[in-house]
Amino acid sequence: MLTIEQHSVRLRYTKGSLCHFLARLLKSGLIQSKGIKGYTVNDERKGKYYSVLNKGITFLSDNDYEVPLRAEDIKMSDMRVSYELEVNNLANEFQLIGWSLLSIREVKREYGLNRGDNLHGSLSSPVLKEYPFYLFLNNDRISNRWLNRVVREVNKYGFRNMILLTDGEETFKRVFQAMFSKVEAFTYEQFMLMSLRFGKEYMKHYVDTDLLYDFIRDEVDIVRVEQEAGVDYHTSFELVEFEGDEYYLANMLNNNLANIHHIKQYTREKYMEYGRKLLLLMDIVTNSVIRYEELLETVHYIEYI
Repeated sequence: MLTIEQHSVRLRYTKGSLCHFLARLLKSGLIQSKGIKGYTVNDERKGKYYSVLNKGITFLSDNDYEVPLRAEDIKMSDMRVSYELEVNNLANEFQLIGWSLLSIREVKREYGLNRGDNLHGSLSSPVLKEYPFYLFLNNDRISNRWLNRVVREVNKYGFRNMILLTDGEETFKRVFQAMFSKVEAFTYEQFMLMSLRFGKEYMKHYVDTDLLYDFIRDEVDIVRVEQEAGVDYHTSFELVEFEGDEYYLANMLNNNLANIHHIKQYTREKYMEYGRKLLLLMDIVTNSVIRYEELLETVHYIEYI
């Protein structure tokens, strides 16, 4: 299923041309059009989407196209439609810059996940690192029961990375509270929680690249220091220099909850022995919700920027 905008991006046709094509397919009974709902319980339609019908699948099969699914196989609730369309948006945006995206069906098949799992897909960067993701759209149909199911899922997975993308401040707050209190984020290399808009831009520019270090060097004069081979720095954080002193950089722009564990593992004894404070890089807007200074108030050797 796709909106007319998504059809336009994938097929590289103008919206005007697509309107004529889709009108003919609708009239012939090969596809159907429905209003987009699912963002809130009482919302109105938010545009249209188009999906193929069995008649259309039969037509494709008769013309030597392999279509392994029937229309019933891709039928979904109004709430799931909004998520599916957002996954389509992610695929369109990231494929333009060399990433790839596995749909939820492909992820479940690739990794042998349970059929009822709620993961929405997985993004793969140009260096072939996998980033499975969940979407939490801004709607009041996100129940505590569903959040708890997601918690159980991420606690059982063996992925190295996980991304949670949310839409709306209240949704972000609810997801953070659930994940921080119940998820064993330390089992991941990166367990990132970001708003949908910011998260997409962060992923595109700063994941699996060195652009973040270029940015903080130019904006706040934080310079990455090359670590010496064979030296044990007693933390996984990168060594940086800021205002003449060396620090360990804890990047929380992406709200990598696994870093909370690593910060607490850098004990006062280690700080006293090696003399380097932690420098926590955070987003001001996000910090108004998470409040890292309060969360880490017992860790007295952190500076915030």
